[in-house]
Formats: sequence, structure tokens, C-alpha cells
Amino acid sequence: MKVLLTCIQEPSHLRTMVPLAWALLAAGHEVRVAGGPALVPAITAAGLPAVSVGYESPAPEFLAAATQGADLENELTDWTEPFVDRQDWDTLLLRYQMSVPMAFGLYNDCLVDDLVAHARAWRPDLILWESLTYAGPIAAAASGAAHARVNWMHDIYGAMREVFLQLQSEDPGRRDEDPLREWFEGHLDRYGCAFDESMTTGQVTLDLVPPSQQFDTALVRIPVRPVGYQGTAVLPDWLKEPPRRPRICITSGTSFAETLGLEVMHLGAMVRAMEDLDVDVVAAVPEAQAARLQPRPRNLVHAGFVPLRFLLPTCSAILHHGGYGSWACALLAGVPQHITAIRHGDFTVKGDFLVRAGAGLLRHPDSLPAEQLCVDVNRLVGDPAYRAGAGALAAEVHAMASPAEVVARLDSVVPVLR
Repeated sequence: MKVLLTCIQEPSHLRTMVPLAWALLAAGHEVRVAGGPALVPAITAAGLPAVSVGYESPAPEFLAAATQGADLENELTDWTEPFVDRQDWDTLLLRYQMSVPMAFGLYNDCLVDDLVAHARAWRPDLILWESLTYAGPIAAAASGAAHARVNWMHDIYGAMREVFLQLQSEDPGRRDEDPLREWFEGHLDRYGCAFDESMTTGQVTLDLVPPSQQFDTALVRIPVRPVGYQGTAVLPDWLKEPPRRPRICITSGTSFAETLGLEVMHLGAMVRAMEDLDVDVVAAVPEAQAARLQPRPRNLVHAGFVPLRFLLPTCSAILHHGGYGSWACALLAGVPQHITAIRHGDFTVKGDFLVRAGAGLLRHPDSLPAEQLCVDVNRLVGDPAYRAGAGALAAEVHAMASPAEVVARLDSVVPVLR
């Protein structure tokens, strides 16, 4: 098959798709990865053939400017409760009216024309698109390809779409506005294509979230084991020796800070709060953040970049903001997680599911005094129930089909979709 993968201008989103791309190449399929010019270095760094399409997205700069001094936790940006009994039509419609032009559209408008042109020229059999790359299904419709969504998040958008349609159906005469559909139709009309609801969530979803941690929806999902690829990695010498006492990883991720210029976690205060605990702390953070961790706490054994796939199997717990890479690597390693998150994206949703699974704790950054953090860390390290909960999730993840096994299924799935 010819398979075209595509992603918006977010390297962290692209990395979720890389293992599938490798598996497709290894199985003998023709593979290309299409993204905006700014994404090409991340594509080629993964050893994948890149196709530059469109122009640089204005979304990162726009969102960074829009959020300066703004409260990211508000009703119109909160997608964390995709349940009919917790939503009302007017608020949900306004949420779509804001998000479609200011986020979804900004990330995708810059890709659509060139992506369609390339798809029509190359004629892929299948287009794989990550959760927010709505240009992908448009290119599939315009070129006659099947398409599947690669979902790496707790599916707030897919689940909320079902809520939107259900609420709309309760009063179809008055609730006929649909900003997401209208955005799709604005592009599809130019190519002589009709809108199909599968364009919002994929003809099928290749889901990197374990079923027990995912929302219950009517969508067709094929679970795919997450691999936790985070880019190039070299095993540090100091990690070759086992830790002498419990090791705690703290990381605040990079993509959220790079996109919005914000740091959700109070990293320095959290590291200093753990100084008197009987643990070793590893701050897996960018060098600029590491340089600010002064004076250096006595039990801080490393500060700076370190690959989580190497680090986490040696850890007793991880503290992070709810980003996908940290969460996925911790799941694979069976490590209890402490998520310090705001209600934005699916950050707190990750924490909610982990708490229910007995595999972690969830706190808000503005409600986490040093004393509470120390209590939390001691609980995660000292209570074997958290390690057991994390171990059960790790067993579930490792039982999921690998990218190679899922790719083997696509040969039979794609003809049905087309």
C-alpha cells in the first residue's frame, strides 16, 4: 500500500505516529509523512521520508499571544467533561464557535491545499492523520483514499463530538449550526466533495490509549500499544548503575511551554520541597529550566535532558504536568504518576483515570503546598498499592497490539474502508 501520514505543526503530536510509520516501512509499504515546513526537521530526524506541504502555521504564535495573562481554565476552553449530563447546548456551541477558527482552523488551513494536491498526485491508499489534523480526511476525500485517525489523547474531542450531535438531535429545528462541519464544507466544496461525519473522528481510530483509560464512545477503535518515542536518545553513563534509594523523576514537558510560553508546574518549588525526603530526584527538563534550579538541592542527582524510556524503569514515581510523552513512558514502565495539571486539553483527564485505576494522584498547581507534595511522594513510594495499580496498567498496555501487529491488520481493513 501507499500510506500518507500527516500532522499539524506540533512535533510532539508527530512523535506519537512515528512507530506506526516505522512499522509500515518495515512491512514493505510505501510511506510518506506530510507536514508544514516547520515540521520537516522532526520528520527527517525520525528517519522518515518527508513531504513539505503548505506554509508555517500561525497557530503557535497566535495561541501564545492570546494566552498571555489569560486564564486557560475557563468554560469555553474546557473539553474535559464530554458527557451529556454535564453539557448544555449554548455553551457547547460557543466552545465550537471559538475553537474551530482559533485553533482547529489555524492549524489546518495552512495545510489543506498542498496536502490535497500531493494526495491527488501520489494517490495513497490510506491517509493516517493525528487527532487534530483535520486536513487529513479532506485530502482523503479529495483523492479517494481511506483514512484513519491516530489518537494519542484521552479522546475529549471525539467524545465531545458525540455529545454535540446528541444535544443537536434533541432540537434539530433550532440547533442546526455546526461550526466544525461548516469548516470542513468550506474546504470540501472547493474539491467537489461532500462532508461525512467520519471526517471528524476517522473512518476508524488507531488508539494509543489503553481501553480501560479511554472514554466510552461508539467510535470504532483499534488499540495500538504506545511506544513512547520522544526523539533521539543516548543512555547516560550515570543511568547504567541502579539507584541506591527511591528515585523520583520530575518533568514538565516541553511542547506546552514551547507552544504557549507557559510553565504549568512550579518546578523549582517542587524540587526544593522534596530536598529533605529520603529519595533521589532527577529533573528531566530542558537545559534552560535546569539552570534555574539554584541553589541545587542536596538530593538532586541530575537536571537536564534525559530520555524517559531509559530513566523511568529505574524510578519509583514520576511527577509531571499530564503530557502524553511522560504519561505513555510511565505507563510502559509501570511507574506511579503524580500529575500536577490545569483543566486544559486532556491533562486533568489523565489524572482522573489514573486515580480511578489506583495508579496515581492528581493535583492542581495552585493547590499543592510543599507539605502536600511531600505527603504525596511518600504515598506513591511507600504504598505498594500504587505500584500494583501502575503494574496492572503496564500489563494492559503491553498486551495491546504492537504497531507491527496493527499494520498487519490494515491490509484487510483498508479495502473495506474504501
